[in-house]
Amino acid sequence: MPKPKKIFGIDLGTTYSCVAFINDYGQAEIIPNTEGDRTTPSIVWFDGKRAVVGQQAKEMTNVRPEAVCSFVKRSMGNDDYTFDVDDVAYTPEHVSSLILKKLVQDAAAYLGEPITDVVITCPAYFFVKEREATKRAGEIAGLNVLQIINEPTAAAFAYGIKPNEETNDRFALVYDLGGGTFDTTIVRISQNGIDVLCTDGDHQLGGKDWDDCLVQHIIKCFNEETGQHINSGDDPEFYFPTNGSKTLAFRRNL
Repeated sequence: MPKPKKIFGIDLGTTYSCVAFINDYGQAEIIPNTEGDRTTPSIVWFDGKRAVVGQQAKEMTNVRPEAVCSFVKRSMGNDDYTFDVDDVAYTPEHVSSLILKKLVQDAAAYLGEPITDVVITCPAYFFVKEREATKRAGEIAGLNVLQIINEPTAAAFAYGIKPNEETNDRFALVYDLGGGTFDTTIVRISQNGIDVLCTDGDHQLGGKDWDDCLVQHIIKCFNEETGQHINSGDDPEFYFPTNGSKTLAFRRNL
């Protein structure tokens, strides 16, 4: 009897992404990328006509910040946003598709087999427009996107919260505080599966924003102690493009 076709799960994150599958032992296994890491930075560096994704792109934020796109997940479904570099405008779906291509190409090379059928996670507070944009990104990457699944639901499965075999329903609070987004969700676990009952969150709040606050605090302390007046807007190295506006990314050795 032939083995069933593998379906791969992709966590398309704001700061890091990864791809996984159920191995022969029935366990979820995260597939390492070509660098040997189990997660890939969700960052794209546009080097002319060449797009570089991952760690190398992350390192280029110091060198060519204007050509590096990150945190694009925050702009999914936003028709007004494009990342403009070298007279080319890239939509969030296009940028995300490049991240997805990197993930599946590395995973396919590791497994020695093609990857086509995927399920992609998204925040529970993503509405129809954002979900459709996420699906389009997968299709642009040449993938057959079987489903867009809520991240809290995926987390519930991953941590062993299985459908309830008891008569009474159970409820769980799942929160996801990532690098760029934060959401909380109440799920109901019943004999029929796991259902999302309600959710709330902030797609402009995450670890990145804590970093930005710390940077501002460091700049303030430095200015007070030295009498200098460093301003984050005085030097392009303080920035790299994210949501169509420049976002603080302090990189200078103080």
